[in-house]
Amino acid sequence: MTMKPPTNSVYSSIQELLKSQRLAVLATQADGQPYASLVAFAASDNLKNMMFITPKDTRKFAQILSNPRVAVLINSGMNHPKDFERAISATAVGRAQEASASEKDDLRDLFLVKHPNLQDFADDPKSVLVKITVQSIYLVKNFQEVHTLDLSA
Repeated sequence: MTMKPPTNSVYSSIQELLKSQRLAVLATQADGQPYASLVAFAASDNLKNMMFITPKDTRKFAQILSNPRVAVLINSGMNHPKDFERAISATAVGRAQEASASEKDDLRDLFLVKHPNLQDFADDPKSVLVKITVQSIYLVKNFQEVHTLDLSA
């Protein structure tokens, strides 16, 4: 595995991937047991925040409340043999929490720009907007070329 420092092209590649993909795999955990969920997501242009909406009574939200550390995997693959050469993946690592009242409207608007078809889901009083504060993103290209983008500063 090759580790390379981030460049402007790495930053741009991550931005493009996060804009082009609508779904991601969210990893949470409780009592030492990992759990993965498919979520519709959006990300801020500066990559420091990601967000998704979920019903309040889900396992993923309960696990976030007990342990806010999460990982989110976004992948451009199309389940094709050429994906080993062409697909890129990004894993964002950070902390998740229910969006605060002061930031909720802006994050919700950003989410709905990407997912206008989820308006009713976003408006449902049983749903909650979850904000992930991203600490770092690992970009994988060419199957094993790994770049790290540190956003914790």
